[in-house]
Amino acid sequence: MIIINAVSLCPELISNKYLISRIKVAPIKEEIIKIISHADTNTVFYYDFKDVQAINSSGVDELVSKVIKHLCEYEKDKYLYFINLNNQDHEHAYNIETTLHGTKLAIVEKDANGKANFIGDISDTHSKILDQVYLLKMTTARDIADLLNKQPNLISTHLNSLYKQRLVKRVEEPLIEGGRQFVYKSIF
Repeated sequence: MIIINAVSLCPELISNKYLISRIKVAPIKEEIIKIISHADTNTVFYYDFKDVQAINSSGVDELVSKVIKHLCEYEKDKYLYFINLNNQDHEHAYNIETTLHGTKLAIVEKDANGKANFIGDISDTHSKILDQVYLLKMTTARDIADLLNKQPNLISTHLNSLYKQRLVKRVEEPLIEGGRQFVYKSIF
């Protein structure tokens, strides 16, 4: 069993019902980046959208795009996902997806059933690979290559890209016969 400790990022600030003004959300982003910067390696953070009524492109840019960019550029092995996007009552996922389109940025949502949904600039190939990682929870490039009938080195390249986007975790493990391999894990 994999146990992952997840830390809610600024619930008192993210629960603001309206994340729609850059002037209002930029200070929240700064606080979030400060918390992330001081956290231990391998920390998994999440945004809880339970009380959020609206988020527009300015809110997405500040609280999602810029935070993801910070994670990818400056933080080693720290991750972020969403819960409670509440897509039945609000269009949070649509607004996030639209804003992230073309940015090469993406994020994972954990839905009410614990299933992973991928939001943002995700190719079909990356989506298929992510589906397998989140289904299996822990896997290797060879395992996924076998499942998708692809070459392991191609899948390894894709997994490395997904790791750099902070959509999956990666751990290096030694092989019995010598050498090493990367094991990829879901972030929740």
